[in-house]
Amino acid sequence: MLPGAATTMIDLDEDRFWLALSRHRAWLSGKTGGAAGERLVLRGYRLGRDWNLAEVDLRRADLRGADISGVFLNEARLERADLRQARLRGAGLGGADLSGALLAGCDLVDANLYGAVLEKARGAAVCLHRANLGGQARLRGARLERADLRGANLIDADLRRSRLAQANLRGARLDQACLAESDLRGACLQGASLVGVDLEGCDLETADLRDADLSHALLSGAKLDGARTRGMRSLMAEAAFLGEDREHAPARDANLNLLPAESGELRLVYAAPLGEWELAELLAWTRQAGVVLESIDFVEAAAVLVGPDPAALETLGERLAAGSGPALLRIETPGRTLWPVVPAARRRAAGATGKA
Repeated sequence: MLPGAATTMIDLDEDRFWLALSRHRAWLSGKTGGAAGERLVLRGYRLGRDWNLAEVDLRRADLRGADISGVFLNEARLERADLRQARLRGAGLGGADLSGALLAGCDLVDANLYGAVLEKARGAAVCLHRANLGGQARLRGARLERADLRGANLIDADLRRSRLAQANLRGARLDQACLAESDLRGACLQGASLVGVDLEGCDLETADLRDADLSHALLSGAKLDGARTRGMRSLMAEAAFLGEDREHAPARDANLNLLPAESGELRLVYAAPLGEWELAELLAWTRQAGVVLESIDFVEAAAVLVGPDPAALETLGERLAAGSGPALLRIETPGRTLWPVVPAARRRAAGATGKA
């Protein structure tokens, strides 16, 4: 530990830093005692913004609460470093290795982590607002619950099996990223771009996907119970929402794109939560009728269809009401209920009576 380290912020002399770093290297190599080896502890210190620390070895260093903002740390080794409550605003961390690092409460606003490795990093409430995590950054198994990733660049990032529950990803770019088997329960993805993202087996329960773009996303086996999807855009590739049931999956690129309701809107309210079969049938009906599935509300078990031709929507409503598919409670247009749907058996009985 540097002599005189304190809880208040102190500007660190660069020569003292390099001396302390040499002792840290000795400590890492297994030497012990006195000046020969000592773990680097920078708690309460502020480093110079123009320092070039590229490729330095800071493995297992204690950097809690240190101010490292603006420092150039490209290709640095920070495996298992303790960066809790540290400030790294605008820091250059391209290609740096932060595997297993402790990042809880760390401030990485505007940091450049292009191509960095954060596998199994732990960072509850870490702030990565507008951070650059593109370039196939690796975050497999990272625990970033409640992280602030607003506006972050995560294009092509590998986030498989990561924990992002209640994370804020509003407006983030995740195109072509892999989030398979990740935990995104309660996460905010409002307005995020997830074009071609892999969400297979991902838990998105109660997530906010409003106005998100999931064009060509893979959602096989994803959990979307309680997710808010109004305005979500998606061209379905493979069998989105439908697990591995390819036989009953909608055709590739079935239209789930958001389109404004030009002249007509139809709201379908189901008697039970929407499952695979309900969605498969609903998508088949919309394709045949030439209308668009605008949104699905998994909480209220409701779907909204839009189209330029109100007559086509009305015809579709009649077919759904007369069909023998999943039970509907009611079919509505804005302001009024069109059809309170009765069970198929009662409809058949009524039809037989009428014929008699």
